[in-house]
Amino acid sequence: MMACGSAFATEPYHSGLREPWDQLVGAADGGTTLHSRNFLDYHGDRFRDLSTVLYDKNGGLAGVFPIVEHPRNPKAAVSHAGSSFGGVVTRSRDIVPKWLRSLIPQAPGLPWVVTRAGV
Repeated sequence: MMACGSAFATEPYHSGLREPWDQLVGAADGGTTLHSRNFLDYHGDRFRDLSTVLYDKNGGLAGVFPIVEHPRNPKAAVSHAGSSFGGVVTRSRDIVPKWLRSLIPQAPGLPWVVTRAGV
């Protein structure tokens, strides 16, 4: 896990996180089938998965961020290109702005792109 300030830690997604990922997506207001690992992993051989999970300061799963390497720019990340739409899914809406602010220092110089525009 990588610390993201004092409130959060992140971890790259791996298959051992599949069940907790899907449990959070299923319980979240904004979670849909398009955010489930079953759906996203279907495209596993087409995109370099950079998906990330977020933990709160107590180690509890706070959110998931389905993203992939931009197909034409390996220095950029985009919301998962195998999905019609995407974005951060969290157990609480107030986590999103705090999480995004914590991600930016983790990748200096990386032009984070969290939209499907231009993919």
